[in-house]
Amino acid sequence: MAIDGNYKIEIDSPMGTQEVKLTFKAKGAVLEGSSESSFGPSKFTGKVKGDEVTWDSETNGPMGKMEISFTGKIKGNDFSGEVKAGMFGTYPFKGKRV
Repeated sequence: MAIDGNYKIEIDSPMGTQEVKLTFKAKGAVLEGSSESSFGPSKFTGKVKGDEVTWDSETNGPMGKMEISFTGKIKGNDFSGEVKAGMFGTYPFKGKRV
């Protein structure tokens, strides 16, 4: 399944719903991408296995830089999964290809 493209996801966090715009480009099992959110832009590399994607990113949060880890599954144009926000826990996300 081709995952290349643009996506918009919503993360259900204690700070409220966080919107993130994503761009993915798969090169074999390697995922290259970028994101844009209220915390600013970020570039990342990750992994692709079938319809599953994983990547880590660093962002500027309310308490400084924070490591964010994403795990998701793409089914058609739907995208869902979980994001681990450093020591703040894990939260669900869902979105669509745009």
